[in-house]
Amino acid sequence: MATATRAKEDKTLFYAAVCLAAAFFILAAGMGAKAQQNEFKTELHMHLRVSGGVLGFNVSNALEFGSIPTGGGGRKTVFITNTLETTKKAELRAYGQMAEWISLSRNSFPIAAGKTENVSVYAIVPPGTPQGDYYGTMEIRLE
Repeated sequence: MATATRAKEDKTLFYAAVCLAAAFFILAAGMGAKAQQNEFKTELHMHLRVSGGVLGFNVSNALEFGSIPTGGGGRKTVFITNTLETTKKAELRAYGQMAEWISLSRNSFPIAAGKTENVSVYAIVPPGTPQGDYYGTMEIRLE
């Protein structure tokens, strides 16, 4: 019986330690978020497949342009919401294999607190691009 009681106490202590560690990490994350309130950055993964004349598209939370033939293009709209308490400047920039194929309707603009703005993202595949999958990242920063 003493062994069962000891095992139960050990299990209770283990769960208490896990809860304490979780509370610490949640508190630390909250403090980190507060310290970062002046700036926000996120990245959207980008993908397109250069195809031999077939056009297709995907729907996801990434910038999936689907299949685009060489010389063709696609457009996606990104909605950016400023959930912070002051007006921020939005900056967008593309990186990766597709970066030179990407153009934006605007890449730097103010967003008032609590407001949402949209940006059109265009991917134009240069003529002669070999068929295959191409990747990139769209960085969105609020400063």
